[in-house]
Amino acid sequence: MRSTVQVRIDEETRTKAEALFDRMGLDIPTAIRMFLKQSVESNGLPFQPRIVEKDINGFSVYDAERIKRAKKQLDERQGNIHELIEV
Repeated sequence: MRSTVQVRIDEETRTKAEALFDRMGLDIPTAIRMFLKQSVESNGLPFQPRIVEKDINGFSVYDAERIKRAKKQLDERQGNIHELIEV
């Protein structure tokens, strides 16, 4: 027996999700079924929920600090571009 699940989501998120899943060969209902089945299988969420704080440039606070440190090293001639890319 099948049942119906209705989800309300903003249009932008839906559009981005459709594009993402389309590239994976999936549609939204299939992706939702996969999520629910994996949740049941793992007896929880199939991912680690976390809060990602964003700074004004859209980077996580952690990544923004790493970029600032790498830039400072370059400015002080203590690093090289390769190290900045690897950060």
